[in-house]
Amino acid sequence: MRTSRISATVGLILILGCSENSPQSFTSSPYAPIDSATAASALAGAARLCGADGADDAQSAQLLFGHLSADGDRLNDQEVAQAQLILAGLAQSPATAELNWQEWIEACDRKQPTLASLYLEAASRSQGSASSNIAKHFDLRRTSDQLRLQVQKVLWAYSPSFDGFNSTRKLFFKEKPRANSPLRLNIISQVLAHNFSPQSEELLLQVVERSNFGDFERRTAVRALAERNSKLAIPIFDMIFRSEARNALLRKEALLGLLKLDQDFAIQLIYQTETDPLADPVISGFLEKLREQYPKS
Repeated sequence: MRTSRISATVGLILILGCSENSPQSFTSSPYAPIDSATAASALAGAARLCGADGADDAQSAQLLFGHLSADGDRLNDQEVAQAQLILAGLAQSPATAELNWQEWIEACDRKQPTLASLYLEAASRSQGSASSNIAKHFDLRRTSDQLRLQVQKVLWAYSPSFDGFNSTRKLFFKEKPRANSPLRLNIISQVLAHNFSPQSEELLLQVVERSNFGDFERRTAVRALAERNSKLAIPIFDMIFRSEARNALLRKEALLGLLKLDQDFAIQLIYQTETDPLADPVISGFLEKLREQYPKS
């Protein structure tokens, strides 16, 4: 079993200037808050292990970067959590204004995309809306999926109506998706589903309507629209249920969405729809269960 450099530096980063007088937590719009004292404690231990004692903050940070990025293999879940904590500490240290986050992200993206995405998260914690400029630098098809997802989170957090919307629209409708890539699905479920702007709703509606998106992508978008009570989705869900004869799972999701958005209309549709149990057993059985659940008045 190898001893990871990241595991060895769990404690190092927060020594880079984080004091016990730091705020108890700090937040960045796309990310959950992390306790400052915990992050500071982790950074302090990491600095010692990296040989950063006596160095100034910027030198210590550079030593830390070299230590973290020296592992060429992928990070396990424990190491990801450790690196996230260490980098959160670095983001709140006095050295943060001097750090070249963009250069570090670029250096890691190919061999360690998880670490690169953690650097962008730390840059966002450190610089707030100014980190959008770093994110836009990596908004490219050649960027790893993990980092590209973080780019989307940052852009939607700080500029949903312009940078976020335009970036995702380009990625969804102009770029050729990579084979077997979960990126579009992850953007739908982790970014658009949690952003309640009109622009995110518009993109979700377009995903649902387009057959060139994957079945799971479209169903995830249907659920996101139903959860946000999107009345604009009602005619689209109705159309899908009536016309997508070869996609039973999507039809079921659309009908469930209609039950959330306009129950009376959906119940009417449930009783009006005639199906052949032999030709369409999935939808026939589904409608039968719904009729038991929603009996006629």
